[in-house]
Amino acid sequence: MNKAVIYARYSSNNQTEQSIEGQVKVCGEFAQRQNLAIVGEYVDRAMTGTNDKRPEFQRMISDSKQEIFDVILVYKLDRFSRDKYESVVYKRQLKEAGVKVVSATEAIADSPEGILLESVIEGYNQFYSVELSQKIKRGNQINLDKGNWTGGIVTYGYKVVDKKIQIDKPKAEIMKKIFSDYASGKPKKEICKELNEKGIRNRSGEPWSVTNIYHNLKNKNYIGILERHGVEYTNIYPRLIDDKLFEEVQKMCATKKRLSAQGKAKVEYLLTGKAYCGHCGATMNGVCGKVRNGETNFRYYVCSNRHKFKDCHKSNENKSELEKSVVQDIIEFISNAKNIERASKLLSDYHANNITTQRVKEYEKRISVIDREIEKLIDTLLVAQGQTIVSKINQRSKDLEIQKSDLNIELSKLRHISNLPRTAEDYRKRLQQFIGGDINDPTYQKKIIHGFVNSIWVLEHGIFMFYNFDKVDPITLNDLKITLHEQGIDYNELSSPHIKSLGGG
Repeated sequence: MNKAVIYARYSSNNQTEQSIEGQVKVCGEFAQRQNLAIVGEYVDRAMTGTNDKRPEFQRMISDSKQEIFDVILVYKLDRFSRDKYESVVYKRQLKEAGVKVVSATEAIADSPEGILLESVIEGYNQFYSVELSQKIKRGNQINLDKGNWTGGIVTYGYKVVDKKIQIDKPKAEIMKKIFSDYASGKPKKEICKELNEKGIRNRSGEPWSVTNIYHNLKNKNYIGILERHGVEYTNIYPRLIDDKLFEEVQKMCATKKRLSAQGKAKVEYLLTGKAYCGHCGATMNGVCGKVRNGETNFRYYVCSNRHKFKDCHKSNENKSELEKSVVQDIIEFISNAKNIERASKLLSDYHANNITTQRVKEYEKRISVIDREIEKLIDTLLVAQGQTIVSKINQRSKDLEIQKSDLNIELSKLRHISNLPRTAEDYRKRLQQFIGGDINDPTYQKKIIHGFVNSIWVLEHGIFMFYNFDKVDPITLNDLKITLHEQGIDYNELSSPHIKSLGGG
């Protein structure tokens, strides 16, 4: 029996201690079904998943090297990390320690086969997951319609009293002054300085920053508007700023933003999280710079060890050339009938083993259990006395609704996928549609790289690729060396530039 630990996390902005209990409960039930022995728990409270500065998370990564456990169970993969780059890096570390990250609720596995399948679905069903997320809402719209606060961080200048947002007069006066000062031409930096010198703290109890000021100036709550799921509510936040002043501030913010953004374009580095230095094993990260005259931007991928520590001699790679070369190689690879057949069989086998009627029934059963528990909570609430117990029941009910929403999303995915063609021949036809895309189209480049590529290893004189149906786990530098050796290539004697796919046949 494999040994597993549970990692649970909630963010400070919209979750509570009860969500930890829910995550642990769901993970425990999953472990029981999968015959996993739970040997420990790691819990980060009020910690964001957008970075790795989480004490319990770091302790778990450190403990993984001690061979204490084989599996890390999470309620959803975003509990592990919301940052794709960091997620890949840490999963590679865990893989080297023999540990795998497993989601207890998500229908499509976080594996190369799952990624490939999801890419096929996305390519031919207009990114159905986006449509599903629009149909399934977590918000408590009934409470919002009644003007009740449904939870989360309250905007600076307001407070919650009996589930209603009210103006916090001392802070409201501070916010009014911030708006008037900015409208009169005072810079955000100077406003920050004055607030901090007076010992006035922001919503989080920290010193003010320019970013704090900017986000508050853009916040429509101050004119009495709250936006939730594309709907505007005017009965939640009392108005604090008049329309004329707010619009004037918005125009000033927009003008200054355009000036500061001149010459800056948001660029997506498509190989982030997939490209690695073939010399030292570090990630290859996207970097933007300028030539000496300071006018022309240039973009490239650089070894993170070289960039941060000057600890590697790998030269930089031109972003556009590298990405196009990779896409071209993918097209050539999947144009090979042998490779298409192999990928098609892998998808049909994965479909048969993972997307089954039994799994649909399992999700339906879990949703029914939650519905029964919610009904019991409602019955208890009808006879409950005391503010503390009522508050706990309400919070538990909200937590269950969130779990139910997550399960409904995954159940909808399962049902959707279950209706797709299942044979290798059907998948072969779908995969062939990828061949005819425009190699210069960024959307096509992103789709084909995300779907097919496991990792790209860049050496000084060669680029080597592993596809999602070549290897299941994250690839390490040692894996690269072994694969090169198996193909009769001397890792230390690479001498001529070339693109070569490993395991592709």
